[in-house]
Amino acid sequence: MADPLCTIVMPTLDLDRGAQTMRLARSTAGVETDGLLLVDFKMRGAVKLNNALFKAALHLETPFICYLNDDTIPSQRDWLKLLIQGLRQNNRFGMACPSGECSTTPQKSGRPGDPFEVHVVKGPLAWFVAAVRAEALRDVGLFDEGFIHYGDESDWVQRARRKGWKQIWVKGVYIKHLRGNHNENAALRNEWAKHDKRRYRRKWVHKPKGGTGKK
Repeated sequence: MADPLCTIVMPTLDLDRGAQTMRLARSTAGVETDGLLLVDFKMRGAVKLNNALFKAALHLETPFICYLNDDTIPSQRDWLKLLIQGLRQNNRFGMACPSGECSTTPQKSGRPGDPFEVHVVKGPLAWFVAAVRAEALRDVGLFDEGFIHYGDESDWVQRARRKGWKQIWVKGVYIKHLRGNHNENAALRNEWAKHDKRRYRRKWVHKPKGGTGKK
């Protein structure tokens, strides 16, 4: 058996759902993978879990790491192989995202069965799935733990751009995303969303002159 090319990491609030999604993802990836699943029993939010998962994945030393939401259905054959194929087109392509159900342009315009195309995108994409070069993660660093559950990936992309890494949309990969289909812990999630939106705005929208916003 070949050495794993990518480690799939997944934070979750629901062990059963997370395990089911992980099994499907690894079976359809099209490349050899490791898988790391971490359950947020203490309800700390995804950012701390993401960083714990990324640290563990870096120790496994696979050249790529794929962040995957537990509310996705990665049923397309070779979905991860194609994302990595896109990243390998340029050694400064640091992260790749697919099409899927979201409100983010251009991802929302993709459809199942689209041809394989790679597009560089300047603005943050929706990271319900994101394949990342391990080299880029080491260079940019982990997520900002000033965020709790949301906005951390958009913040990371902004930081990555400053280091010269580019983000791509791989149009030929479509991952079904069940966003909004579960309502558990809705009040807590709303609190997290408000907090994280304020932090992102302070850092990247309403920046004070001569700085990058409050850290």
